[in-house]
Order: sequence, then C-alpha cells, then structure tokens
Amino acid sequence: MVQVAWDDMLTVYAIFGGMLLVAIVGLGWLLMRMRIAEAVKLGEALYGILRAGRAIRFLQTHLALNPTEEVTHGRKQAAT
Repeated sequence: MVQVAWDDMLTVYAIFGGMLLVAIVGLGWLLMRMRIAEAVKLGEALYGILRAGRAIRFLQTHLALNPTEEVTHGRKQAAT
C-alpha cells in the first residue's frame, strides 16, 4: 500500500510559497524605487532571455541535436 507523506508535501509547498512571496515582494519594492526607463530596460532584458531560451529549445527539437552530435554546414556529424 502506498502512503503519501502529506506533512512533507505541505512543508515543500510552504517553502516554495514563501520563496514566491519573498520574490514578489522584493520585485515590487525594486520596481517602486526604479525609474520607468529602468523598469522598461529590465523587462526588455528578461524578454530577451526568455526568447533566447525558446530559440535554443526550438533548435534542439527541430534539429534533434544530441550532446554527442555536432552540426557543421547543415549536416550532423558524430563528435569524436
């Protein structure tokens, strides 16, 4: 019979919830002290990071890259 450790799950959720709350409060405090131009730059930087991550995932899925393969001039070659 499987027993679920509800107490441990509650502890993990409480830790993650606390970390999320601290992050939101800290970001709110930071944004309140920031000028509009700085906030816009921060948003653009975060957007660029997210777009870069999506581009990498797109290339990995569409080119089916493995860590042991290299792509040269559009052809896959096994790494030596």
